Amino acid sequence: MSDSPEPVDLKDLLSHRDPSQLWFQLAEIVKDRTYLQHGIRVGKGDLVIDAGANVGVAAAFFLTECQAGRVLSFEPVPAIYEMLVENLKNLPGDSTYEF
Repeated sequence: MSDSPEPVDLKDLLSHRDPSQLWFQLAEIVKDRTYLQHGIRVGKGDLVIDAGANVGVAAAFFLTECQAGRVLSFEPVPAIYEMLVENLKNLPGDSTYEF
C-alpha cells in the first residue's frame, strides 16, 4: 500500500470563465511545477497560504498532488472569488477568504 494519493486530473475538477487562463495556470503550476522550484517543497500535512489564489489551481495542486494538510486561499476580486469557492468546495483542507 502506498502513501501516494490517487491521481486527480485538475482540468476535470476546475473551471474558469476564460478556459485559456485555466490551461495556462494548469501548465504553469501543475506541469511545470513552478511553485516547487528553488528549494521550495510542500509535503504531506503542510500548511500553505495562497495569497491571490485566483480560481484555486495552486490550492488544488497543493492539496491533491503535494498532500498539503491545509490551504488558506485569499482572493480579493469578487467575481474570481466566486470561482475559487466553486472550484474548491469539494476539496477538504481548503479554506477560502475574500480579502
